[in-house]
Amino acid sequence: MWQRNGDSEQTGAQGNLVGFVGQNCTITGTLNFKGTMRIDGRIEGQIVTTGTLVVGEGGQIHADIQAGVVVCGGTIEGNIVARERVQLLTPSVLTGTVRTPLLIIEEGAQFNGTCEMERVKPAPSADAMDEEEAVAAVSPSPT
Repeated sequence: MWQRNGDSEQTGAQGNLVGFVGQNCTITGTLNFKGTMRIDGRIEGQIVTTGTLVVGEGGQIHADIQAGVVVCGGTIEGNIVARERVQLLTPSVLTGTVRTPLLIIEEGAQFNGTCEMERVKPAPSADAMDEEEAVAAVSPSPT
């Protein structure tokens, strides 16, 4: 996640990261945020954002999600409404209903549920990461 470059730390692809839930953290309730949040812990309840939700490989989501972009490398159980796209990376598992104009499923990812794809072009989200940044945020960083 964090990369050391000389004496200064840089956030790399997560430059606009506004929040992080670590591996040993559990949040129950409603999570609201703008920007990009990475989840490596557990969330139970509901997630609402116009930005990007990044679920790391260890992340476990048991919630309904409304977001601009969802990039998952972990586990999601719940329904997703994403204005821009949902991207499932290997080895993610998604169980639920997805409503989004764009669904990307990498080989090795699992999707158990239904998908409703709308052909409406959503308004661009200034808070959302671009695809390369979101994928880089979920991928383990070399150390």
